[in-house]
Amino acid sequence: RDIGVTGVQTCALPIFPVPRPGTQRILLDPGHGGKDPGKVQTVLNYTEKAATLDTALRLKPLLEKLGFEVLLTRDKDVAIDLEDRAPMATKAKADLFLSLHYNGGAAGDSTSAGIETYCLTPTGQHSTNKAVGRADLTAEPGNKLDTFNLQLAFNVHRQLLAQTGAEDRGIRRARFAVLRPLTCPGILIEGGFVSSRVEGAQIANAAYRQKLAQAIADGVMDYARALRAK
Repeated sequence: RDIGVTGVQTCALPIFPVPRPGTQRILLDPGHGGKDPGKVQTVLNYTEKAATLDTALRLKPLLEKLGFEVLLTRDKDVAIDLEDRAPMATKAKADLFLSLHYNGGAAGDSTSAGIETYCLTPTGQHSTNKAVGRADLTAEPGNKLDTFNLQLAFNVHRQLLAQTGAEDRGIRRARFAVLRPLTCPGILIEGGFVSSRVEGAQIANAAYRQKLAQAIADGVMDYARALRAK
């Protein structure tokens, strides 16, 4: 089941004390790139890979203005293997990892819309997209930071909804390849549906992508403040 914004506090409290991670250095991961366009807004011929890169390039100076150090997995239209993205965070000694994506509906679906924010599925729990299946008991490296993954997802998702008015598709759990091997807190953001007739046109608009970038920056700042207050 999706985790609603209002229900996160009941899941975010650690059972055992975990060393508090830092927040200074952030690695932004614009999804797709190169030969992989991601989802495509067919009417406007606007691609997910273009939207994610543009959003990351807008987000970087906003975070830097708040005092964070920001790195990118890519700063141009190049392909990066999925399996290489999370290790880049470890190599860079990043404190946070944000993977930026935009969603797409099934073939012919031009109405699905809304924002989803993913964190790594906790050990022994069901992933959102496999709720009927058997829970996975395998512990991934990123599960050591489950509390902080969820806190980060909560703070960013809340700001995205507040600043865009988009449909709330929930804070979700998945064992994505870019989240499993992380050694720092990380999330994957689906900033809306490129395939949507209405929302896809919004995403193709630079002013809306700026709004999304500002919301993510504010969410990261909320997360950093929450950690300092603990």
